[in-house]
Amino acid sequence: KPFVDEMRAVAMRLHTKDQAREGEKEPQAPPVARWEPTVEGYLRFLVDSKLVFQTLEDIVDRAAVPWYAEFRNTGLERSEPLKKDLEWFTEQGHTIPEPTAAGTAYASYLEELSEKDPQAFICHFYNVYFAHTAGGRMIGKKVLLCRK
Repeated sequence: KPFVDEMRAVAMRLHTKDQAREGEKEPQAPPVARWEPTVEGYLRFLVDSKLVFQTLEDIVDRAAVPWYAEFRNTGLERSEPLKKDLEWFTEQGHTIPEPTAAGTAYASYLEELSEKDPQAFICHFYNVYFAHTAGGRMIGKKVLLCRK
């Protein structure tokens, strides 16, 4: 069973049906608002994601903490594929935004954690890869549906 399927099963026990079709928890309150994806919002997500993944890749490449090197060249690296995705959007006539303040702040936070708290950094490393593996594709599909 792929690891994403195993993690998804656990995550769905923590989600409500409002959050995910397979959610198992009952909602405690009505949802605040319905999210409607846009291409512009998706581009901001891609730009910030590229920055965060590039930061993670740079940190493990530098390996200020020697065991970070074990996370090099895993096949999970995302900055180059995201760069290509953004180039494709440029070819389609879209303007690529600069990273948001939140994306820049998070990248800086990861740099700081990687030096001061290696265990916390690895937790973030894991969570970023898990969240984007499990959720990023779903977000992309919703954006593509809104363009049709």
